Amino acid sequence: EGNKLGVAAWPVDKAFLDTALLRLFRLPSRIRAEEWKAIASGIGASVRPVEEELAQAATAAPAPALAAAGGASLSDLLAKIGGTMDKLKQAEAASAPQPAAPMYCPHYDWQMALALFTEGEDASPGAHRRKLVVPTFGTVAVKPTVEYAAVNAAELDALRATEALNQKPISLNVTQLRDSSTNPSLFAPGTDRKDYAAYGVQAVDASTHTRIALVVRADTGVSRLIGKVQMSDRLNVRGTAHHTSGASGLSIIVDSFEVLSA
Repeated sequence: EGNKLGVAAWPVDKAFLDTALLRLFRLPSRIRAEEWKAIASGIGASVRPVEEELAQAATAAPAPALAAAGGASLSDLLAKIGGTMDKLKQAEAASAPQPAAPMYCPHYDWQMALALFTEGEDASPGAHRRKLVVPTFGTVAVKPTVEYAAVNAAELDALRATEALNQKPISLNVTQLRDSSTNPSLFAPGTDRKDYAAYGVQAVDASTHTRIALVVRADTGVSRLIGKVQMSDRLNVRGTAHHTSGASGLSIIVDSFEVLSA
């Protein structure tokens, strides 16, 4: 009680409106025919609810009285014929079959539905547009490209004797991978067996006096891949070299590697 039906013209496709209202007219509702008429008119639809009483009233309307005694005049007869024809037309219009109502509400194109969103205040009925506020994120730092210096195994001992390799990105071909994490002297500065694994290796193509080790951070893509490497595989390893074990060791914190063909 106290509810009011307030509608206004909507930017809805007229064919859809007519089809949807024909279905709604036939559903059980407290909305009276006069209210449906007002709704249909307000939103711009062309269909109206069918009223059976209109046809009954048209057929039951009394005939116009004849002229007084003395016979019906020509004008009276013409008026009677015209009135009868009008009633017949009204009755035919009222009894004409209405378009069949759809069983379900028809599909409405989503692009057309976007026009239903209004710019009004929240207090007004209907959906309203909202301006999306895009959060500002910090500048994403671009990871610099690392240039790895290729080291020849035959030159490794001489380079290790200087500071030419210490804390430098290098690439080196190695083989004979074996887990040596129990040896703490193989870990590069800032690493330990808690978060890293150490592997002893040998250089390919030349023997060296320098003891070479690979240090791999645990739970990374590199650590998962290196677990599949066979001892006889030849690897091209890329990473940062560090001096270890005084003057005899070189440990490489591995960034990536690839298995070389035999």
